[in-house]
Amino acid sequence: MLGDLVLVSIQRTGFHLTTDQILERLRHFGKIEGQLKYLDTQVPGIVQDNLEVLMRLCKHIPSPLPAFSKKLHVRYSGQPIKCSNCLALGHIRKNCNSSNNNWLSFVKSLIDTGLYLVICLVIGMILLKTQRS
Repeated sequence: MLGDLVLVSIQRTGFHLTTDQILERLRHFGKIEGQLKYLDTQVPGIVQDNLEVLMRLCKHIPSPLPAFSKKLHVRYSGQPIKCSNCLALGHIRKNCNSSNNNWLSFVKSLIDTGLYLVICLVIGMILLKTQRS
């Protein structure tokens, strides 16, 4: 699979990312070989819905793929499945036996409520204070 030419579909971008931003993120996973195919695009240069790229992968692309504070949903033939609970490859959340249940939901709730930023600021202030002493 790796090294083969695959059609990579970036689904539901909807974040007004530029083509260059998305391609920059994809280049970490292989060489872009083919032309881009835009689906449901309204503004040239801004990908608003779906994008397809022909790539020769050197490593698997995770999905969702973090990109510029957004999450891109990536699909391609031969893509390994990944658990959204424990982040391990080979099974999905529904079949997860990890004792780490719902930790992603917990982190998401911290981010949604803004507590994540507060925690990061406090940790940053503590680190800054320890560096100065």
